[in-house]
Amino acid sequence: MQKMFQRLKTVKLFTTLYRLKIVQILIPIVIIGLIIWAGQAEFRRIDWTATLRVLHNLEPPRVLLLIAISLAAVASVSGYEFVLRHHFRLPIGRWATFRFAWIANTSNNVIGFAGIAGAALRTYLYRSRGISVATITASVAFLSTITITGISLMAWGDLAGLFPIDAVTRSHPWTLYAVWALALYLPGYILFQRSSFYTKWLNRDLPRMNFSTIAASVAVSLVEWVLSGIAFWMIASTLLPDLSFRTGLGIYTIAAASGLVSLAPGGIGGFDLIALLGLQALGYAPEKTAAVLVLFRMMYYIIPWLIGLVMGVIEYANERRKASEPKYANG
Repeated sequence: MQKMFQRLKTVKLFTTLYRLKIVQILIPIVIIGLIIWAGQAEFRRIDWTATLRVLHNLEPPRVLLLIAISLAAVASVSGYEFVLRHHFRLPIGRWATFRFAWIANTSNNVIGFAGIAGAALRTYLYRSRGISVATITASVAFLSTITITGISLMAWGDLAGLFPIDAVTRSHPWTLYAVWALALYLPGYILFQRSSFYTKWLNRDLPRMNFSTIAASVAVSLVEWVLSGIAFWMIASTLLPDLSFRTGLGIYTIAAASGLVSLAPGGIGGFDLIALLGLQALGYAPEKTAAVLVLFRMMYYIIPWLIGLVMGVIEYANERRKASEPKYANG
């Protein structure tokens, strides 16, 4: 009986922690720790002084071009918001829709364990425009599942040989399991989303997404991930001139698959380790591959996030100003 009560207390504690979202934060932290521990030998091989020299020798016009390409790739994520705006007929203008998407998604990429940051910011921004909790819940739940479908399609490209990944899978066969898991996500999602279980227990009273909304969102997801892969390849090819487009997208896809499995924000840890291993398997120097990842993290994650912070501060200040303005009664 005593053991049974102890087990019940453990289950109760775990349930409470999950409800508080602590488990969703702890799992990525543990996985990141394991990745760092497993990849410490690779990171020690990197001459970080030489990496800084590689970055210092970049030409400013090329850096500006890479930043512009990265920002364009990040901007494509706003497509989800416009699809939801149309589907739910949200009373938000086009510029506000773009701002909300940028603020929520860039913050989620940097600090969003299991999507918590993006969901919280999206909820705050939508509520400031008077959108109902039911609509916000439906949109957040939909976004949390649909955004992976594009990289799932790219994973099929890896498996079909469209994007070569042999250099990685030969050295690290386990990465193929991550690619297969990601590839199977899209067909599994479509079947599950149309199932009675999804409607009864998960979706409940929320409106079901129609086929056109799902198709448009999958298209947005594919564009988002392809543009992100192009940004990665453009940055990589700047420092690794012989890297072909197809090979660059292949390494990006398999690295993204590993990063998604880790649940960490931006796939940090898993993505970086696999990208390093993949590029080094092609014969590139460790300091140059490290420089590629530093540039990609800065241009695709940090700089857009800083822009999002500025947008968020301005948005918050405007909301506070409107709330403090005196309201005069008619007449």
